Amino acid sequence: MPNLRATPAKPKPAAGGGSATPSATPSATPGVPSEASGVAPVDKPAGSATFSRAELAAMDSTSGIDMERKESYLADGEFAEVFGMERGAFESMPLWKRQAAKKKAGLF
Repeated sequence: MPNLRATPAKPKPAAGGGSATPSATPSATPGVPSEASGVAPVDKPAGSATFSRAELAAMDSTSGIDMERKESYLADGEFAEVFGMERGAFESMPLWKRQAAKKKAGLF
C-alpha cells in the first residue's frame, strides 16, 4: 500500500544564501540599554544640554527630553552629588535600585 502521508516541505534558502528560517530573537533585560530591549543608551554628545535637578524634576513629557533617562541630563558634578556615585556605578546597579534612587531624587 502506498504511503499517502504528506511530508512537510523543506524551507527554500532565502536570496543571498541565508536560511529561510527566522533566527532566534536575542534575550533582553528590561530597562538595560540594548538593541534587543528597545532601550537606547544615552550618549551625551559634546555640548548637549544639561539641566539642574530642580529643572528636571519640573519637566514633563512635553519638554522634549527622554523622561525615562532624566538623570542623563545632569552635569557630572551634580550627578555625583545627587546620587552619591559616578554614572558608571549608577548604570551598573539593578533597574529597581536605579528607579528607587531616581524616585528619591525626584527624577522618576
